[in-house]
Amino acid sequence: MDRTLPRRSGWLLLVILVVAHATFDALFSPLGSPLTKYPAAAVYLVMGVLFLQPVLFAMWAALGSQPYFKRVPWAIVACVLVAYAQSMTWFRVVGTPSSSTGAFESLVMILVLFSVTALAFFAIRWLSSWRIDQRVEDDPQSVGDLQFGLRYLLGWVTASALLMAAGRVLAETGAFGPRGGPTQTMAQLLAFIGVVCVMLFPTVGVPWLTLACRYRRQTLPFVVGWLLAWCALTWAAVSLFRAAARVTAREVIEPIVLIQVGAAAAGFASALPLRIAGFRLRRSKVRQARSA
Repeated sequence: MDRTLPRRSGWLLLVILVVAHATFDALFSPLGSPLTKYPAAAVYLVMGVLFLQPVLFAMWAALGSQPYFKRVPWAIVACVLVAYAQSMTWFRVVGTPSSSTGAFESLVMILVLFSVTALAFFAIRWLSSWRIDQRVEDDPQSVGDLQFGLRYLLGWVTASALLMAAGRVLAETGAFGPRGGPTQTMAQLLAFIGVVCVMLFPTVGVPWLTLACRYRRQTLPFVVGWLLAWCALTWAAVSLFRAAARVTAREVIEPIVLIQVGAAAAGFASALPLRIAGFRLRRSKVRQARSA
């Protein structure tokens, strides 16, 4: 039997986590700071945290157990809060903020990344009935499907292949090239979001596995496949960046890996308190109503 906190305490924990993310952004965000005044490795680690935040909010908005008309608006509020925190200059302890004029651009990027990943998570929920909820005991009808199986590994590999194919198309069509005008700017933004998704897709497995209800033998092949997909997508991201700029693989591998490490750490640090509080990622044998 799982020990859980009261429902209101669960909501309070979610609020605390969002505030913690916003506080981290206000203190350590490199946005608006000259890179020469910010430790190089720290820039990429922190950017990994910043990139993953809207993905985590999208994961909750799509897979949470509360009604969608409560989850989605509050997740958007969380996105706005962290975007504002990233542009704050009052409490920055690393680097010297030069301005906060990038607040709007930061908000647009966060909302676009949130929207793209939320659609993906809603599709996962609709197709497979995965959800994050807080229950005291296991439902006998759900126990058999709480675990990870090989079919999820196949789905993971398929999604990885689709992301790599999409990135290849973007690179070949020149979506990363310098252009002007609002249409071209939006295309560049979407292309950038696509590259970020390729980088971050493997790191989503960290909070996913942290919130998993149970594990079994088939979990090992899943984890191995996940790590292989991680390596493949990392190389795909390296290739995409090399297509966007005349750089060597060595120049972009380290930044990408550091971004992924920062994102993975943020995912684990965010999911672990939820797991301790009794939140679990579950899938019922009985298909849930497709009403989110």
